[in-house]
Amino acid sequence: MTLQLLDRRLTRFAALATTTNADSPLVHVRNTLSLEQRRRIVSECTAIREILAQLRDDLRLPVHTIDVGQRIGAGVATLSIALTDLESKRIHRFGVVEPEVASALDRLTHDLLTRLERLTNAAGWSQNDTDLAGRTPPDGY
Repeated sequence: MTLQLLDRRLTRFAALATTTNADSPLVHVRNTLSLEQRRRIVSECTAIREILAQLRDDLRLPVHTIDVGQRIGAGVATLSIALTDLESKRIHRFGVVEPEVASALDRLTHDLLTRLERLTNAAGWSQNDTDLAGRTPPDGY
């Protein structure tokens, strides 16, 4: 487990080191590493992964196989549970929510959940595999 975590993190570190500035709606990635730093990071990640391969071979460790479709489907199922906390019927527990804000939250949460359902479908998961099946649009949508 620890070695798998290390392996995944090394993959992420190398990807981050070689990325240029990237944006998403909520995160800005700014790569201030010099070309030499990038090269050294990728080189060290590669060297560490070679040691991991040697450990795998010497200890006869099984190789963990990740099914991408299953990983996406499971991740979306988890996210869908968290996203339902944005619905107005649940967010009221944190205080008063103006009706316009509640309506917008319900509409946008529904849109997010619908798109996530499409994402799982694109990954080969059926609606029955996720928590998203059977959702209806909020009132007035």
